[in-house]
Amino acid sequence: MEMKKTDPQPYDLVKPKKPSLVFMNTHYITDAPRPLPANVIQVGGIHLKSPNSIPNDILEFIENSPHGAIYFTFGSVITMSTLPDHIQNAFKEAFGQIPQRILWKYEGEMKDKPINVMTSKWFPQRDILLHPNVKLFISHGGISGVYEAIDAGVPVLGFPFFYDQHRNIENLVEAGMGISMDLLTIQKDDLLKNILELTNNEKYTKNAKITSERFKDRPMSPAESVVYWTEYVVRHKGAPHLRSHAFNLTWYQYFLLDVVVVILIFIALVILITYKVFKIVYYKCLKYSQTIKPKSE
Repeated sequence: MEMKKTDPQPYDLVKPKKPSLVFMNTHYITDAPRPLPANVIQVGGIHLKSPNSIPNDILEFIENSPHGAIYFTFGSVITMSTLPDHIQNAFKEAFGQIPQRILWKYEGEMKDKPINVMTSKWFPQRDILLHPNVKLFISHGGISGVYEAIDAGVPVLGFPFFYDQHRNIENLVEAGMGISMDLLTIQKDDLLKNILELTNNEKYTKNAKITSERFKDRPMSPAESVVYWTEYVVRHKGAPHLRSHAFNLTWYQYFLLDVVVVILIFIALVILITYKVFKIVYYKCLKYSQTIKPKSE
């Protein structure tokens, strides 16, 4: 409401609509099971496109690494070069002690760059993750990158910052294909330990492949789902039978006031009946005591 007052936009004037369909960029492999209306269609991973060729310099860097490669990025959310020195140094020191090569999305020139690190302000992320020699993805947990890692079957070392990132990384941890860490309290030894755990313990790669198979096993692609369900709504004139009946509730039904009233009436009746019963019992006992007293005298 405050945004509408201080910075009104044309879309603020549009009245709320009752949509025939809602497409959600979610998938049950990355979200806990939950009840959804029939007109909510999950199209998680709809942004995934067919892979392209990797630039030669990057491809050679990956393929010439006998122990595999690691891809490290925080997307467009965080500018790596602005991270505090102690955080950057923790990564540099840890990377310098592992056998893998690292592709590090980094803006500008890096001081004291380890010899096994390649930096660039941009990398073809999806194409890199799909390369079979990439063993680990270090990420902030953005949903697009999460789906790309799942699709490629690559374990993830997550450093979530905000919004849905904590949930996204936690879902990967529960799937057994990731480990979550806190960037602000990062220590070189802990970072090194988790990188070695993810790259050396085969269970993470195995679970990532299983998760990838489940993610891909669907009757049609997300894009095909959008086309099918859009045409379905057109064929069935808005498909009103798919909409939740919550749209038909009156305001007092929506806030459950009718239920609240019934409960309050029930409670009031119980209290009233209890009061009446105790009152009758009290007078019966009082009358009985008064009749007993004269006889004893």
